[in-house]
Amino acid sequence: ARNIGVTRGLVFADVAATALVPSLGRTNAHAAIEAAANRVRETGGTLREALVVSGMLDAKALDSIFDPSAAVTAAAARVGPAAAFARDVAAKLVSPS
Repeated sequence: ARNIGVTRGLVFADVAATALVPSLGRTNAHAAIEAAANRVRETGGTLREALVVSGMLDAKALDSIFDPSAAVTAAAARVGPAAAFARDVAAKLVSPS
């Protein structure tokens, strides 16, 4: 949650752009999010606030976009295999075959 606050929600820019692709197309969705991100940097607000003002996404979509649980779940699924790989590499460095 701390990183989300520090970045003012900009860590969710790709998720927001993806949510807009069906209605705006890829190029326009990315341009819209870039414009919103620039407003965030200029005003000090958050990406969510900028998207609320824009009216491009409804409350349900915004709740989904700014819910970190999907990213945390995906990261957690990768931690175990990554740790196992690191242990294997470390073991080979310590005692080469």
